Amino acid sequence: LCFLPGPPESLPRHVICEAEPACAMNDIAGTTHVGYVGPNNHCYARFKRDTTDQSVERETARTACESAGAHLASFETLAELQNLTGANLTSGGVWLAAKKLACAGDAYTWETNGDKLNLGGNFWDANQPAPSGGDCVVMGRNRLMSAAKCDGSAHVLCERDY
Repeated sequence: LCFLPGPPESLPRHVICEAEPACAMNDIAGTTHVGYVGPNNHCYARFKRDTTDQSVERETARTACESAGAHLASFETLAELQNLTGANLTSGGVWLAAKKLACAGDAYTWETNGDKLNLGGNFWDANQPAPSGGDCVVMGRNRLMSAAKCDGSAHVLCERDY
C-alpha cells in the first residue's frame, strides 16, 4: 500500500511502489511521481510522462530526474539492486546513471561518483554488455543490465536521498 498525498482524483493513478514508506518527487511540470524508500534510505521514483507511459531518450530521462533534484538511479552493490523491490519495472527497461567512457578505458562508470560499474556477482543480462550495444545502460524487468544506445528509448527511474 502506498501513501498518495492529496485527493486521489488529483494524481495520476500510476502507483509505482509496493512497500512503505513512500516518497514522492515533483518534476519541472509539477507532476508528482510517487516512489518508495529503499533499504539504503534513498527515494526511487519511476517517472511517467503521461497516461501512455512513453519511453524517452536517455538525455531526456536525465534532465527529468535533475528537474526533481534527483539523478538517474545508480547502485553501489548487487544487494542494493536486488532489494529494489518497490520500483515498477513491469512496463520495460529504465535508464541508469551509467555510461561507457573512453577516458576510463571504455569501462562503464557511474556518473554519480565516477566509480566503475562493478557490483560483484551477476548484474549483466545474458551476452551483455554487447560490444555494439551502446554507451549507456538500461535495467530490465529482471533487474539485469544491458548496454544500450543513448539515443534509444527506455523509461525513467530517478533516485535521491530520502
